[in-house]
Amino acid sequence: MSNVGGATSRTAGQSHPRSGADQPGADVPIDLRERWAGEFEALGAALPLGVITVVGMGTAVYLNDAAVALFGRPLDELLGHGWEATVHPDDRAELVAAIAVLLDTGVRQRLVVRTADEPGRSLELTFAVLGADDDPTGWVATVDDVSERVQAERRLAHDATHDQLTQLPNRALLSDRIRQAGNRLERAEPGSVLALLFLDLDEFKAINDRHGHAAGDHVLRTTAARLSHTVRAGDTVARLGGDEFVAVCELTDLDEVEGLVARVEASIETPIHLRDGTVTPHASIGIAVADHVDDPDELLDEADRQMYLRKTTRAQPGDGRRR
Repeated sequence: MSNVGGATSRTAGQSHPRSGADQPGADVPIDLRERWAGEFEALGAALPLGVITVVGMGTAVYLNDAAVALFGRPLDELLGHGWEATVHPDDRAELVAAIAVLLDTGVRQRLVVRTADEPGRSLELTFAVLGADDDPTGWVATVDDVSERVQAERRLAHDATHDQLTQLPNRALLSDRIRQAGNRLERAEPGSVLALLFLDLDEFKAINDRHGHAAGDHVLRTTAARLSHTVRAGDTVARLGGDEFVAVCELTDLDEVEGLVARVEASIETPIHLRDGTVTPHASIGIAVADHVDDPDELLDEADRQMYLRKTTRAQPGDGRRR
């Protein structure tokens, strides 16, 4: 951010390096610029919030010191239309739309935008019209730094849809991912399928009992990472809780399923080194394959049933798998 400490709030009617046609606000009559700027200058200087006054065709004629600091550029660069460049390019269309609604309806608008100069910084602008609601001459907005609030809201939203241990999507997000994959499947090439792999780590409790819960957590995180690297970038791996995982994989052909399962098994069954030894995880895998998705939960339940059948079958005497 530019060094704006000690900046003095000014209006477009005050002296600065620009003049004539280059003067910010030159498209607005001088008496109008000075009238609105004068009314807000005394108030703006005393407010801890930023204040910006805009007239005519989006011409900023006044910013107080707090607004200059928040926008992060020298005052002379902000007056006129310069302040618009401080808004992140991806947020400018929404800003223009909010101002249009404000001027068209007279209803106050509130909008959070990201700054172009400082990634991660968010400003909240609260707009009110200047002049009569049916004949506005501009608008005034307060500006507040809400970066911490926005980041906290994002963390809460992430935590609500992700497993805290592995950072994988949880059950709530998984259903949405299955639904999205089903929508893409409708537009995919003929023969494409959606495969759900429901995985349950075998004898995971024994790992916890023998090596401790910290070691068990390490096994879960390692399994999550291995699964994520085994499927394609666009596929989803989720943790449902405990030692259960689900992979949602979009395949171009049914014949790909067998190879996918083989790769997943190979990645899981690679030994994991712990502080007090080595473990080689195994998993029971249930598979549900569909060429369309009517109900994500129904497809997930089918994969769960197949996993349970696989686990009970492998638990019978004669299964050579070490447990």
